[in-house]
Amino acid sequence: MKKLLVITAILASFAAEARREADRNGYVTVRTNTEAALEPALLDTADQINRGTFPRQKYSDDCSPTARRRVFSIAVDGKRYRSGSDGRLTPYWVGTIKYTCNR
Repeated sequence: MKKLLVITAILASFAAEARREADRNGYVTVRTNTEAALEPALLDTADQINRGTFPRQKYSDDCSPTARRRVFSIAVDGKRYRSGSDGRLTPYWVGTIKYTCNR
């Protein structure tokens, strides 16, 4: 019975650490007006995140200020439409950059 309790406690601590690691991941959404402008904007933003020069207030994570962020995924979410004040639909393109926080 003691062994079972010890094993359960160890597994619970591993699960808690995995949850904390997952919470350190974040993402940045990039929007452009044209499809041609999306790829350069995504690559430029990913480069800024890796260098640490991306504006801090735009991050969506709980990383410490001294943590180093590393991009691990870039996805193009595609074309979407938004409605203007006149009711006309205007297309825009969206991409998402996912990154992790390293201690």
